[in-house]
Amino acid sequence: MDLAHKEYLEVSVEVDLNFQETLSSYLIERGASGTWVDERKVKAYFNPLVFSLSQVEKQIAIFFLEFRREGVKVESGAVVVQTHPYEDWNAEWKKFFKPINVTPRLTISPPWESYTPKTNEEKVILIDPGLGFGTGTHPTTRNCLVFLDRILSAHPDPVQLKVLDLGSGSGILAIAAARLGAGYIVAADIDGDAVESMRNSFLLNQVHRHIRIRLGSIFQADRNAYDLILANLTAEDLILVSRELQGALLPEGGLILSGILAEKKEKLEKTLHELMLKKRDEIVEGPWVTQMWQNA
Repeated sequence: MDLAHKEYLEVSVEVDLNFQETLSSYLIERGASGTWVDERKVKAYFNPLVFSLSQVEKQIAIFFLEFRREGVKVESGAVVVQTHPYEDWNAEWKKFFKPINVTPRLTISPPWESYTPKTNEEKVILIDPGLGFGTGTHPTTRNCLVFLDRILSAHPDPVQLKVLDLGSGSGILAIAAARLGAGYIVAADIDGDAVESMRNSFLLNQVHRHIRIRLGSIFQADRNAYDLILANLTAEDLILVSRELQGALLPEGGLILSGILAEKKEKLEKTLHELMLKKRDEIVEGPWVTQMWQNA
């Protein structure tokens, strides 16, 4: 943030718990300098020399409009925008990010926290929430991590596994795969900013030598290439790439799919069954569904 103006816009939005990280990432992608969650409120900070009050309110209205168009009711309350004199806002919002134990073997921590693993098996993933693109607190990301840990912990030799993280964002799933012992990992995204975010995350976690980064589509070059594919997208996007997902799997390979709203899962499941994929498990948390599938 440019400190010359000595003030900042604080935006406070009341939103359903299941949509808080989605809204936080959305606001980061649209220019917020930082976000944090205070109970039912998402708070974001903007430079008032770059963003006007009306611009910020318009972006928030678009966020809720997109869900209503999909027939999804997102509980929300008042949007409050205030101008404050500059203080050490960066230090303030960092107070609200603490380590999160996702599974006994996986903990997500911001880089400024000094977290000590409780066991030798516990792996720590460092994610800077200021970069957006997924911090691991949202059910879609968290439950992907639960399934990923379950699969890799049960495998006799995970170093032999070839893993693809499609729509990688911050790279958190690829980092988890590396931490849990997968030997060959590709992280792909069509968004150049997301690729830069994941590159920074891989460096932060010292796994940059173990993960291949790709910008754009990977399917043509990667047919029958992966034991496991993780795709935290939307039901619509998963349907669009479903044939390519199936084609990129090795025989008996697995899919971990997330970002699926409960209202959309029936159509997705019909598509996947038509491709002869078999549903193995699912986790439902609020309106969000995460599923495991297996290639025939």
